[in-house]
Amino acid sequence: DEGGRLAVVCLGEALDAPTSASLRIGLEALSRPELRIEVHEEDEHPRRDRAGRRRSAQAVVVSAADVDAGARSYLEGVAQALPVIVLGRVAHELPPGVVPVGERDEIDRCIACIRTWALAWAEGNAAEVDAEARRRWIAQRVA
Repeated sequence: DEGGRLAVVCLGEALDAPTSASLRIGLEALSRPELRIEVHEEDEHPRRDRAGRRRSAQAVVVSAADVDAGARSYLEGVAQALPVIVLGRVAHELPPGVVPVGERDEIDRCIACIRTWALAWAEGNAAEVDAEARRRWIAQRVA
């Protein structure tokens, strides 16, 4: 370690292997001396270890299938008020701070989003998410 900061990006379980591989390469390439970006893929780790890895994340990237299935990586990212990126077409309303990047050029758009958040992470700050708006959104759906 060169004394910089570490940012962990969690990839959801429903992302296909080629997409996960492309994201890993693109996201880890954003690392620089002041910030190392590490990618954790849900399906690479035993179930008992996944929750701890998700809790250490600064952002979550999931597919629309993860959103539709209510995958833990998606739900915990929302509950922790982390920035979440959704790849693919989503048919329903998303919480504040969840960024749908669509289907065309989704990998490039995802990496561009993470690049902007990495500027904050390099300075020791979290990416901006309106946690209060997200709490209200969750409360309206749980009540």
